[in-house]
Amino acid sequence: MNVFSQAEIQKKVHSFLEENTTSVIEILGPTASGKTGFSVFLAHWIEKNSGKKCEIISVDSRQVFRGCDISSAKITTEERDGIPHHGLNIVEPKEVYSVVQFQKYAFEKIKEIHARGNVPILCGGTMLWLDAISENYIFTDNPDAKSTKRGKPLYPFLKIGMH
Repeated sequence: MNVFSQAEIQKKVHSFLEENTTSVIEILGPTASGKTGFSVFLAHWIEKNSGKKCEIISVDSRQVFRGCDISSAKITTEERDGIPHHGLNIVEPKEVYSVVQFQKYAFEKIKEIHARGNVPILCGGTMLWLDAISENYIFTDNPDAKSTKRGKPLYPFLKIGMH
């Protein structure tokens, strides 16, 4: 495991964005590691230093549900600090929502964000969902089957792990 200073991370992010026009940044880590706050900070830093706008996609299996704000530590409108967020409040708590559905949703959002010329930042701690996106898991039509196949990644990813 490599540990980098904030300045080193910013340098890596800057280089990554310069080299990749369809880049995706992924911020991952355990609960209460500071992912959400760092994602907003990084989005503002990118906008200030590269002129590119950012949009954050929450990758949290609980935050997709409406009304589960406190139990999931869902980011508030004020905490978003003007940065658009996706993946929040998209289904009712009584609905079943799977990694397959979220993968499709995330790929659509990434495509839309890129079409606007913006940088998508994936932020969350639901590792299966993050991996399903960054490693392009291939799912079957059988909802009980586990994915054992990985497709070719659709985008270049820069993964930043928090601890």
